[in-house]
Amino acid sequence: VPLIVGDPRENPTLLTCHDWHGEQVPWDQTMISRNAPGNGFWAVDFARSGAYRITLRDRPPYVRHPIAGRRARLVIGDREWVQDVPSGASAVEFRLNQAAGPTRLQTFLMDGQTELRGAYFVEIAYADEAPHPTDDSRTR
Repeated sequence: VPLIVGDPRENPTLLTCHDWHGEQVPWDQTMISRNAPGNGFWAVDFARSGAYRITLRDRPPYVRHPIAGRRARLVIGDREWVQDVPSGASAVEFRLNQAAGPTRLQTFLMDGQTELRGAYFVEIAYADEAPHPTDDSRTR
């Protein structure tokens, strides 16, 4: 069952790695505290088309903890965005336009070109404002 995101009744929506579909899924908080390797995708259903802010984190939004890796990659369906992670940053934010409907969402934290693991926490917020014009230029 896909997780509904972008619905006005729960905006933003927080996804956790405990809901990944995949081989290596951290199943308790001690694995997260050890930065256990693993990755998977979330089955999501975007409730409405429009502008979204998608924020990748290693810990919940209320915890300031440096995000692993120097680059972050976000994949939604067949679209992909990549950006650098500022040194010491606790989050990386992507702004993009997304069509309504079901899809898969997956994240990758990388050290250069080497994939370390997925982001343990992802916050998805429907945004009233349009993304910055260059945001979709990061699509690879």
